[in-house]
Amino acid sequence: MASTPPLTVRWLKNPSEAEITRIIDVLETAFDNNDPFTDFLTGGNRSLVRPQFAANARAAALGGEIEVATLGLQPSDIVGVGIWFGPGQAPMSTQEQREAGWDAFITNLSADLNKWWLEYLLPTLGRLADESLGPGFKLKQWHLHLFGVVPEHHGKGVGKALMAFAEERTKADGVSIVLETTTDVDIIIYKRLGFEIKGQVTVTSPKFGDCQVYQMMKTL
Repeated sequence: MASTPPLTVRWLKNPSEAEITRIIDVLETAFDNNDPFTDFLTGGNRSLVRPQFAANARAAALGGEIEVATLGLQPSDIVGVGIWFGPGQAPMSTQEQREAGWDAFITNLSADLNKWWLEYLLPTLGRLADESLGPGFKLKQWHLHLFGVVPEHHGKGVGKALMAFAEERTKADGVSIVLETTTDVDIIIYKRLGFEIKGQVTVTSPKFGDCQVYQMMKTL
C-alpha cells in the first residue's frame, strides 16, 4: 500500500489558472452546507458561491497572499487554503483586484442584495473592526480573509499547519493576526489556536434573519 505523501505548506506565488481553480474548489467544498453566512452573502443563490470565492482568490493573487497545504506537486493535491492580506493590503482595494472577479460578482446580485452589500454589510464590518480593534488597526495587521480545508482532511492537522506556517511570517513583521468568523464551531477552533474575541456585531439579512459576526485577534 502506498504511503500518504507528507503535508507541505507554502506561499503560492504567481499561481497558475489550474491552481486558482483548485483553490476555489477547496473553498467551495470547505464552506458547503456548513456556513449559514454564505446564504446571507449570496441571498441563498448557490450559483453565486463560486464566483464569490473566485473574486477573493483572484484578488489575493493580485494584491494579497495565498497559502496552501498540499500533499503533492499537482494543483489537485491542494487540501487547505488560507487567503491573506498583509499589512497595507486589503481585498478589492485596487481596480485590478475588482476587475478580476469582484465587479462581476457584485453586479450579478439582485438590486436589493447589491444594496445590502454596499450600503449595509461592508460598512457594518468596517465599523466592527474599528470599534473592536481601533481605527485603522486592521489594515496594519495580517488579515485572514478566508480559511478552508477539504472535509476529508478535517481533523488531520491541516488547519493547524497552515496557521503555524503563517504565524512565522506574522512574527517576522511584528504584527498580529485578525479575522472574522460567524459559527460557534469556528470560534472554538480559533480559540484553540490562540485567538480571542475582540468584538461582535449582529448582521441582519432581510431574507435569513440575524447572524453574529465575531472579530477575533491573535497577538504573537
